[in-house]
Amino acid sequence: MWTKLAIGAMALSAVGGGWRGEFGAAPAPGGDPARGRALYQQDCAICHRPDGSGSSRGPDIRSSGLASVDFQVSTGRMPRQADDPSQPKRDAYSQAETADLLSYVQQFVSGPAVPDPDTNASVPEGERLYQLNCAACHQAAGAGGVLAHNTQVPALTHSSARQVVEAMRTGPGEMPLFTSGFTDNEASEIAAYVQYLHHPDDRGGYSLGHLGPVPEGLVAIGLGLGALALVARWLGTREPAGRSGSGID
Repeated sequence: MWTKLAIGAMALSAVGGGWRGEFGAAPAPGGDPARGRALYQQDCAICHRPDGSGSSRGPDIRSSGLASVDFQVSTGRMPRQADDPSQPKRDAYSQAETADLLSYVQQFVSGPAVPDPDTNASVPEGERLYQLNCAACHQAAGAGGVLAHNTQVPALTHSSARQVVEAMRTGPGEMPLFTSGFTDNEASEIAAYVQYLHHPDDRGGYSLGHLGPVPEGLVAIGLGLGALALVARWLGTREPAGRSGSGID
């Protein structure tokens, strides 16, 4: 069920899921365990075994936490797409299917709970924390990119507040595992700022996709050179000073 992006979840399993959390126990998923069992047997057990203990195809998920399961499934990273190109790809789970799966796997998965971030958390404080801890990889506008050694950093433009906190608590892929770096209030503040980045107030004008200074510089150079070329053409077509269209008398 996990791909390479689940390396962080494996690390979490190794440390026993001892994260600094204040959200409390996992909320009841509210799904149907019977339907969740059918989904697990269909899409997950082949790699993680029926009891979640893992195999050569997928890691042990028993200590990864429901937060990790919810993150991987709700973001579409899991279930893993078909290795055989001739086989149809599995669509991402719906919210109902995700709830069903969580309702079933909670029988043998322990660790970080599915968080419930504070929707009224401070956005300005979240911006401060984001710029200090997240912007170096995810970019100031949350657009993601590529780091050294071809490390892919995903964009945050479609991440929900819960997914942001889940990523911080479970460390998917190359992302650091913030087991004790932030309180849950601070995590909620970062998540609130990420939600703001989805539709920021661009008071400086057109955002150019929030891609940073490179496209901004290209637009400035293009418009500047274009304006200079038009001015030069206009000057070149003007009559010299002191001459009239009728010639010299």
